[in-house]
Amino acid sequence: MKSLRSNVPIQVLVPKNAETKFPVEYTRKQIIQSHEYVDLNDLYKNAKELIEEVLVKHKVPLSPNSEKYLKFTISKVQWGIRGGINWAYLEFDIETGDGYKRHYRVEDKSGWNIDRAVGGTTSRAVEEIFQDEKIIAYIELQ
Repeated sequence: MKSLRSNVPIQVLVPKNAETKFPVEYTRKQIIQSHEYVDLNDLYKNAKELIEEVLVKHKVPLSPNSEKYLKFTISKVQWGIRGGINWAYLEFDIETGDGYKRHYRVEDKSGWNIDRAVGGTTSRAVEEIFQDEKIIAYIELQ
C-alpha cells in the first residue's frame, strides 16, 4: 500500500442496518439453481474495520464527527467455480467528502468454500482503495 499522512481527522462511513439477505449472484446462473445470500452488515463491518486499521497504522486520526470522510458501499456480490476453486467478486463504490467517487470490482478465491472467498473480497477492496492516488491525496489534504 502507498504511504500516507494526515493530521486531519477522517471518518469511515458504511450503510447501517443493511440487507441481511443480500443475494449473491452466480456468475453463470443457468448452471446453479441454489440461492446464496450474504449479510451485508458483516461485510460492511469488516470493510470499515480494515479501512480504519490502515488509517490508524499510518497515524491518520479517526473521528466519528469529522466532515472529512470515506464512504464505502457495496453494489454486487458474485461467485463462481472455476477448476474446483470458489471465486468471489465484489463490486463497490468509494466516495470522498470532496465528491470523488469510483467504482471497483475485486475478486478473491478459496479452495474451501464460498464464504471464505466472499470474505476475502473485503481485504482486496481495501487494498484497491489505498492504491488510488486521488483517495490518498484527499486523505492527505490538510
